[in-house]
Amino acid sequence: MTSRIARTSCATLALALAFCLGTGTALAFDLYEHNGSLVRLTERNGLVTISYQNPKSSLRKLGVRNGTVLFTGRFKGRGLAGTAYVFRKGCQPAPYDVAGPATGGGSIYLSGAAPVRARGSCAVTGYSERSGNARLVFDAFQGDD
Repeated sequence: MTSRIARTSCATLALALAFCLGTGTALAFDLYEHNGSLVRLTERNGLVTISYQNPKSSLRKLGVRNGTVLFTGRFKGRGLAGTAYVFRKGCQPAPYDVAGPATGGGSIYLSGAAPVRARGSCAVTGYSERSGNARLVFDAFQGDD
C-alpha cells in the first residue's frame, strides 16, 4: 500500500513534469478542499471545470448542490484563468473573472474582483477586490488512509 506522502510526491512530480514539458494540461489532483467544501477539478479538451462535490451546509442552504459549477476556464501559462461564480439564495450565480497559479504542490490560488450585490437583491452593484470571494484557494484533498 502506498503512503499518502508517496502518492502526493508522485502526483506533484507529474504536475511539475507536465508544466516543464509545456503541456500544462495534466492534472495531478482531481479533488480539492475549498472553504470547507469538497470540489472536483476536471479537464477536458483544455477546458477546466471546478464543481462542488460536497458543498458545506451554508452553501447547500443557498441552493448549491453536488455538481454546481464554481469555476470554468483554461490553463494560462502555469496557472488558470477563467470565470468563477458567487451564489445567493434565489439568484442566478454571479460570474466574475479570476486568474492565478496552480502550484506543483497541489494548491490553486485564483483572484479577481468579485461581484457585490445590492442588499436584499440579486442585482450586482459593483465589484470588489476586498470581497471574501475575491480570493479563492483550493488545496488538494489528501483523503483518509
